[in-house]
Amino acid sequence: MQTKFQLALNTNNIKSPAKPLRFSKLLINFNDPNFNICLNNNENDKDTSYEVVKDGENFRRMKTKNGLITEWKNIRDLKRETVKTNFGSEDFLCKTVNLSICSNMRKVFEGEINTDTPIDLKVVSVSMIIESNVSNLILTTDELDQEYSITNTRDSSWIEVVGDAPEKLIPSESIKNELRIIKRQPELKISTKHDSTAFIDEVFPLELEIANVDNENIHAYISVMCIDCVITDNPNEINKPLDHMKETLEYINIGAIQSGQSIKKMIYIFNNNDIGNKSLKVK
Repeated sequence: MQTKFQLALNTNNIKSPAKPLRFSKLLINFNDPNFNICLNNNENDKDTSYEVVKDGENFRRMKTKNGLITEWKNIRDLKRETVKTNFGSEDFLCKTVNLSICSNMRKVFEGEINTDTPIDLKVVSVSMIIESNVSNLILTTDELDQEYSITNTRDSSWIEVVGDAPEKLIPSESIKNELRIIKRQPELKISTKHDSTAFIDEVFPLELEIANVDNENIHAYISVMCIDCVITDNPNEINKPLDHMKETLEYINIGAIQSGQSIKKMIYIFNNNDIGNKSLKVK
């Protein structure tokens, strides 16, 4: 599973910083250290002109009419390395990029989380390190879950670059430093076949066909519920709330279904005292 995320550094003030800053490292720390990221500054990149630049899907720099500079960087394709910092030696997912920032600037790093299992990730801290021969300066924010830093003073948005447009901001109501990755539900098609009326005190056979139209093999379970319904313009319309109905719920282990294949299962319904129209709900 691949999930995109963005981290933006904003100065948004024409007076700060007065001169361009160049960080040596930028650390993005998650609640799971296996996903921690270390961005190293590209020492060979001395470009501080901040003119408009286009470099395909990896790097874009634009200026708006009000002088705001938006710089967008692709930080995918990370390599795992051991990095020595003031916090000790740790394993990070690493990439070398331009880490300079100037006044009136929005610098956007767009990355990608790759995982085979569902996970709840949260950015717990971001550290910017300026290294020198004498000492290291470390700027760290670790209060990303504080309410004022998420909703009260900043608008959460996703930044896209489309064609020659300077930028596109997509509002987001989700919490900025949390990322939930879930496994996409497989795509199934369920069809039924019956050719008779069900009678009291008789077993009524109903054939279910479950087709796997997904690209991967799956192991399926289904639940079957028989509920009351009425005949209206929608023949499956329920005439009473679910919690007021007489219902039977059964869970059925379908088993493994190969991609593009289908399995047929027989469902047998028996009713000895409840006459009326019934709807079979399969999930």
